[in-house]
Amino acid sequence: MKTINLLSKTLMLLALLLSNLSWAKTDWQSLTGEQQALLANIKSKWPSLDDAKQQRLLKGANRWLNATPEQRTQMQGRLQRWQQATPAQRSELSKRFQQFQKLSPEQKQKMRETFNKFKNLPEDKKQKLKQRWKKLSPQQKQKLKQRMKKRGGH
Repeated sequence: MKTINLLSKTLMLLALLLSNLSWAKTDWQSLTGEQQALLANIKSKWPSLDDAKQQRLLKGANRWLNATPEQRTQMQGRLQRWQQATPAQRSELSKRFQQFQKLSPEQKQKMRETFNKFKNLPEDKKQKLKQRWKKLSPQQKQKLKQRMKKRGGH
């Protein structure tokens, strides 16, 4: 009985330690050379970053390292647009991103497909659609958004 009790306590302690390891901060030296090179500009801040921030940065670094040259070009373009955006624009983009994250996988896929259809339209058709959208009143835009939502497109 004592052996089972001791074994039980040991397993619980081990589980607790392992769960804490997944949330432990990542030591700079444990990063690969490629990760260190990408994150070199924040090396001095690294120890003071909370674990969630470190994990987000590592995730981004790994995404970059595994990206194709075309994907890297797209990522750089997005970063430049983000850096050039005003605080109000950044706030709006963050809000839209959070809304997108709340969608189901099917809704996200539908949004991507719709966006890709628009992106692949000839430039003159894109401009016509943009102009038509700008001419709509806020109420008309809202009604259109609601119709798209019912169809599963937004």
